[in-house]
Amino acid sequence: MEVAASLTKRDGLSTLTGLALWATYNRAMLRDLQGARVHVCNYADLVEHPVEVLTDVAASLRDWGEVRDDMDSRKSSRPSSRSFVETRSSTRT
Repeated sequence: MEVAASLTKRDGLSTLTGLALWATYNRAMLRDLQGARVHVCNYADLVEHPVEVLTDVAASLRDWGEVRDDMDSRKSSRPSSRSFVETRSSTRT
């Protein structure tokens, strides 16, 4: 419904057309991802709680063997995701 409402506001599409587009794109995505490892997160949660969501994503990647523990951002000298989000947020104001 959020996507359909956004398409109505942005493009003037009817709610039914917006829902049909959403369903079409999501069916194609699910078809293309069949058999792939997928971590699903809610966009609003990512925006409101980026550190927690990215920590969950990192845990999934570690569980799948895609990331080693020594690559964990908490042990890295690179800036954390929180500092990135805070920096990006402050530059927008």
